[in-house]
Amino acid sequence: REFMQWNVDFIGDAASDPIASDAEVIACCVEALMKLGLGPDSVTVRLGHKGAIQELFFALEINDPIAQRCASDLIDSMPKRSERQQLDAAVEAGISADTWHAIKNALAYPLELSRDDFLTSVRESPKGDIVIGDKKYEFHSLFKDLIALLKRLDSMQLGNWCVVDPQIVRGLAYYTGTVFEIHEASGAERAIAGGGRYDNLIESFGGPKLSACGFGMGDVVLANLLKGKGLLKPAEEYLPRPDAFVFAANDDAGAKVPSLVAELRRGGLHVRNSYKTTRNVGKLLGDAGKARARYAVILGAELAESPPRVAVKNLESGEQETIELASLATRIRRSTDV
Repeated sequence: REFMQWNVDFIGDAASDPIASDAEVIACCVEALMKLGLGPDSVTVRLGHKGAIQELFFALEINDPIAQRCASDLIDSMPKRSERQQLDAAVEAGISADTWHAIKNALAYPLELSRDDFLTSVRESPKGDIVIGDKKYEFHSLFKDLIALLKRLDSMQLGNWCVVDPQIVRGLAYYTGTVFEIHEASGAERAIAGGGRYDNLIESFGGPKLSACGFGMGDVVLANLLKGKGLLKPAEEYLPRPDAFVFAANDDAGAKVPSLVAELRRGGLHVRNSYKTTRNVGKLLGDAGKARARYAVILGAELAESPPRVAVKNLESGEQETIELASLATRIRRSTDV
């Protein structure tokens, strides 16, 4: 069950406009998926809001914190339970059948529209009513922060990635506002990423009172999705390429390798080297190729010349030239746009 995860967190954001930082965090997640070749046709950002759910509970007179937690857990587990199992679990938790049906009706409202239709309705700001008992609530009022977030994301050209799904509550109790999950569009896989706002968590662990929001993305589901769509490249292609691979063709030149490598690295270049010294240059060129270096720098007899010179081979074009050692870093830097 062990997996790798990367996180993005926006800590100490301006309390006056939390929606702005929520949108920044979600945008960061979506932009990362874009760079991997995914689009809104294959990935969906599902937006929920813990605060709106709590408002819903209060409207239904579910005031006890334990009952609210049970109701939240039931919402979170809805996709995994049948209608009968949901109702039985609700009644067992002290939530009446009528109240549970009212919760489900309220949460189903935005899901009755397609993503495009709902986004259009948000842009045009129509009002949709949710009836809870004898009370009537405007959807835009109950989920006002969520609608504002969707509008913000839409202004960032990300609205077509998103759907409002009040059933997204994220089971963890520390979330306080926006919550979201990113799923493969068909819903076949579990969430690729998920997160939300957690304004009280840092303080509860003894830290200062700092509002925050963030997300985590695991490697397994993402890799499965990329592989299924033919977007997963060989592992080495995700690694940065060395600008140069340095080696020596004789023992005298070999003594110069460490100082040259250090000098090139201090000049901002990504450099690897071989500690082997051999006249079989072809073998070391092979090592440079396996490292995916752009250039091979070969130290040989030319180092004894005045001024000292080295051989430089472009491993993409195969062209080789001999240049002055003093201009080596500048030449490589210019050609690799470092």
